[in-house]
Amino acid sequence: DTRSWDLDALMARAHFYRLLQEYSRALNFLNQAVALQSWIPALLEKTEILIILGKWDQAAETIQRVLHQNERTLDALRLSVLVRMTQNSDETATIEELHLMFKSMERYESTNAMLYFQTACSLSRVSGRRAPVIQLVMTLCKRAVDLDPTNAEYVVELAHQKAMLGDYHGAMLTYREAGRNDEANLAALYGTIYCQVMIAELEDAEQQLDFLLTISESIDQSAQLPYLKALLAWRRERNEIEHVRLLRKAEKLHFQKVANQVVVVSIFDSYRVLDPDFLIQLAKEFLIHAKAGSNCTDDAVNRGINILERVVDQVPGLIEAHLLAAGAQFATGQFDVAARTLDVALECDSQSAPAHLLMAQLEIARNNFRGADTALEQAIACDFEVRKAPAYALVKSKLCLHKGSPNEALGTLHDAMRASGVRDGAEMPAVSLSERVALFITLGEVFAGLGRFDEATSILAEARERFRGTPEEARVIMSSSMLAAKRNDFDNAVSILCDIPQASSAYIDAMKLKAKLYLTVKHDKCAYVQCFQDLVALDPSVATYEQLGGAYMHIQAPDSAIKAYEKAHNIERHRASLAAKIANALVSTHEYLKATNYYLTALQAHTNDTNLRHDLAKLYMKLQKYDSAIQVLAYALEPVESAIQVPKMKQGVQSLILLAEVYCCTDEHCAADLTGSNPVEQVLLRAQDLQHGVMEQINSTLGTESITKQKMIMGRIHCSLARVYVKEKSIGKAIASYQDALKIDNNVGFWIVTSNHDAD
Repeated sequence: DTRSWDLDALMARAHFYRLLQEYSRALNFLNQAVALQSWIPALLEKTEILIILGKWDQAAETIQRVLHQNERTLDALRLSVLVRMTQNSDETATIEELHLMFKSMERYESTNAMLYFQTACSLSRVSGRRAPVIQLVMTLCKRAVDLDPTNAEYVVELAHQKAMLGDYHGAMLTYREAGRNDEANLAALYGTIYCQVMIAELEDAEQQLDFLLTISESIDQSAQLPYLKALLAWRRERNEIEHVRLLRKAEKLHFQKVANQVVVVSIFDSYRVLDPDFLIQLAKEFLIHAKAGSNCTDDAVNRGINILERVVDQVPGLIEAHLLAAGAQFATGQFDVAARTLDVALECDSQSAPAHLLMAQLEIARNNFRGADTALEQAIACDFEVRKAPAYALVKSKLCLHKGSPNEALGTLHDAMRASGVRDGAEMPAVSLSERVALFITLGEVFAGLGRFDEATSILAEARERFRGTPEEARVIMSSSMLAAKRNDFDNAVSILCDIPQASSAYIDAMKLKAKLYLTVKHDKCAYVQCFQDLVALDPSVATYEQLGGAYMHIQAPDSAIKAYEKAHNIERHRASLAAKIANALVSTHEYLKATNYYLTALQAHTNDTNLRHDLAKLYMKLQKYDSAIQVLAYALEPVESAIQVPKMKQGVQSLILLAEVYCCTDEHCAADLTGSNPVEQVLLRAQDLQHGVMEQINSTLGTESITKQKMIMGRIHCSLARVYVKEKSIGKAIASYQDALKIDNNVGFWIVTSNHDAD
């Protein structure tokens, strides 16, 4: 059929399948067209399909093929810039390609205002707000405005790019100019309100927003409206619940718009509609709550991280998105996940000083001081100016304290405190509130460590005055309380905590600290528990009842703990962890039958919960019901051999180790079977192989603590195998296993001695 080799027919078929979003079939026909003739339109269409499919390397190769035929092909240069900006953070290379594209546009499309506008709009959205890049992209937008100065859409875009550079006053003037050109242009009004919020003209912004709300029924639903309302809800009222609710609405409307866009728009229009820049700003708002202690924290943070993951999936070169996600994961205690995110960021840009600095902070939190020191040196090597960052001073001071140089830590912190914007917060770009507070608190801690309590008290008193009324005030109050406790001023320590109001997101943390003081300083168990009872009275929720139960268990009052856990379980019956805690408390009271029933009931609803199975198996072992323990563990081990995810593999290792312990308790499994193989040995060898897989997959950037833990597990598996060989009188194998254990973990000597003692 000669038609199959007709270029027009092949292009038409490709276009048809692109309409249907069957991109692989569209690509097939484009490949046929390119094979027939290296035709530039077919190559360009192929590039867009490859971008949609996420085949970035092939897209870049296809672009280079076009440019090899004609280095001035404008569409190829535009696509080349887009691929460059979405795929990596090489600012120098991006600027070079932008200049080449700009020259081509001046040569071939010098009067095409729409092309200048569309190109500037799309590229700005994937710029990551890098000033040199935006300034160059802005020249395209200015050209569009010069060619058609009355077009309000072009003027609005110019204002938007000024706002991206932080020039809110200039942007507001330009938005108002756009409004004069077209009074019905809502984007101009949205932009004006946004700028007013950013420069803290909150009352004016609220008045304009109220006007918009009165006509909102007659206008299209836009994500901008709830987004602006969310900004005001937080900045004007500190209303966290309303802030998150409105952000969720903005997120929903935005992704609905993305889903409803016309399929066959150009790839540039796709990025304009997706608007990664807006998504990053939206995620930032969600992540404001990463350190809060409220009920909506988890949801807000998870939504922020999910948005950022969607951004980096489409624009992996936006390092800011990687860093924001890593920062949120770090703030919420997901250290290993944050490390992996930072690894990806550094693959994107190995010279990113902020990424290395955040890695240093992460390693400090994981007590990996050597790793922190290395990351800090890399940050300095990438950008010497990083030494001026508050985060640098915080990491450096903690490294100095670890090395036993408190005076050097003090000097580092004093230098940081003298920097502009730390004490008054007025410098632009502003030092973040959390970093300013962290510097004050850390300085106070260093003074206290040196026994200079008066200076510690003075710096924290200054902090309380400077941060009064801010979201970070509670952190300062709790630090002041801990300082009073260090000075053995217990009454003052408790009194200070009473300054944190119940409405504060830090109130729960303050009550926990108060409880800790009552227990550790006064040894008053009643007052300790009363703090958690007060939290329940304030908010009788699953979380507060669970905390109360934990408090009772901590003071060895399991009967009271059971009652608290049961109340939590009655509110949220699907929580397997609550059933496990009740069962554990019942075991403490020797109510073994009830505990078993709780575990079995929980397993009916959570069949794949390995931790529950482990707890039940241990209980069966305690009750000498070994067959039941083996049956419970056998189910957990069914998917182990095919597991490829590290968490599942770790659980499999623990299941096998536990199964080996059960076998050791039964005569029929201790001895070799008819084939001469020992069941305990076979199980431990399986555990050994699986643990090898775990250690191979562990990322090299994981903290020393995590790696050491896995080595310890492997060492103990070898020791357990050696113990089996000793019982079998296979001394050579036993010695080899002990030697393997020592090679992996030098600290297993005590385990070896214990094993030999038990064997004797």
